[in-house]
Amino acid sequence: YRLLPRISRGQVFVASNVRCLRIISWCCFGVALVFLVLAWFRSLGLLVAFAAAFFGLILRVLKNVFARAVALQDEADYTI
Repeated sequence: YRLLPRISRGQVFVASNVRCLRIISWCCFGVALVFLVLAWFRSLGLLVAFAAAFFGLILRVLKNVFARAVALQDEADYTI
C-alpha cells in the first residue's frame, strides 16, 4: 500500500522503497518457511514454499538494484 503510490508519484529510487522491498522479501521468506512446515501434511505446501522462496529471492535482487540506484542518484544529486 505504500510502495505503489510512491512509484506512481514518480518517487521510484528512494530509500523508503528499498525498505518496503526488503520487508516484502522477508515476508515471502516467512511464508516459505510456514509452507515448508505445512508440507509435512500436504505435498502442495512444498510447491508453494518453493514459489514463495523464489519470489523472495527475486525481490532481494530487485531490492539490491534499487539500493544501488538510490546510491547513484544521491551521488548524482551532489555533483555539479
